[in-house]
Order: sequence, then C-alpha cells, then structure tokens
Amino acid sequence: MSKARDEILERLSSAFRPEGDLGEMRVVRVEPAAGADGDAMLMVALRQFDENKTGYHVLGDRNALLDSLANNIYSRQMRRVACDFRGLLAEPWLLKGLTSKLPSTELLDVTTLEFAEIASCDAGLTAADAIIATTGTIALSAPDSRRLAASLLPRTHLCVASVDRIVPDLAAWNNEHVRIPGLHRVLVTGPSRSADIEKRLVLGVHGPWKVSVFLVQSAGEDL
Repeated sequence: MSKARDEILERLSSAFRPEGDLGEMRVVRVEPAAGADGDAMLMVALRQFDENKTGYHVLGDRNALLDSLANNIYSRQMRRVACDFRGLLAEPWLLKGLTSKLPSTELLDVTTLEFAEIASCDAGLTAADAIIATTGTIALSAPDSRRLAASLLPRTHLCVASVDRIVPDLAAWNNEHVRIPGLHRVLVTGPSRSADIEKRLVLGVHGPWKVSVFLVQSAGEDL
C-alpha cells in the first residue's frame, strides 16, 4: 500500500505543481469599500488574482487586447483553441483580428465539438459574464452546458472581459442573473486544485492548471 501511495504522489508531483502542505494555505478576502468606484474594484480584483494564482493582463483598448491575446496563444504554441463565441468574443472584430494574427491556430466553436475534443484542445477561450472582485472569481453562465466546457476541460483557460464587468461580490452578480431561468453557471477562482492526497495542495487536478484573464478598459473604438 505504501509503495502504491508513493507512486501516486510521484506521478502527481511530476504532472502538476505542488503548493506545499495544507497548513501553509491562507484565505484572503478583501471587501471593496462601500461605494467603491471601478478603479478601486479593479485593484481589489487584481490582488485576488495574485492570491488565486490567476494570470492577468490589463489592457487599454481592443487593439492591445488583440495583441496580448494573440501573443499569449502564439507564444504557448496553441494549435487548437475551443472558443465560446458569446459576449465579448461575439464581437466580429475580435474573431477577425485573432484569425488574421493566428493563421496556424484553429479557433473552434465549442458548440460543434464533443467533450473529448474540447478536452484535447490546447486551451479554452471564454468571455466572462462578470469578474467578482471580492474573491477574484470569473463568473460564467450559459443556457447550454457544453459552452461552459471551454472553461473546464482544456489544460489552459483564457478569459476576456471588459473592466465594466467587475462587480463587488457574488450577490451582485447573482441578483443580475437570478431571474433568468435555465442557466448553467460556472465560478472559476484560479486554477483547479486539490489537497486530497497527503494534504498537499496540487494545482490542475480536476481542470485547467493555468488560468489567465485579459481585461480591456475600452472596447468601443474602431480598429
């Protein structure tokens, strides 16, 4: 039994990134001040991204968003990306721009793929319904659960959002969506993690082990 346990731990350590003993974990919760403006909530969200080990990029306009997102996909040599073309990703300029900048990358509509195909993609690309500042959480919803698979199955999750999607807490987002029937929801707070084995925190066990958010401050002007 001890040998089998040691083999499992060795495989986990080589495949994923251990984060130390469970006793070293800490939970940091920062509440935005009452009446906090957008800049203040952005700073709270960025601090929580750091705590959650979520990568982030704050970009001034949609040209910068296109460049940063394309460079990220290109530098990681991502050949197949499962995309949920809703929200910001439904904007024609974004798909057109990414396609022109990434001729060797397939940007695949997640609704046309089987779950095994989604899992085999190099990354999933989504647009956030909201960013919850208090916990640094990406909030996603869809009437079709398959759309949400882009955030759950590939090893890397890339998410785009405009800064005006940042809300102070879960209640604020929930109040906005509670009256919409039939929605499936996913809340993503950093890479997936588990401490089930030997109380060692390991990232990437049940889902993506890399999560990056691309926040654009202005997406209104023409390219």
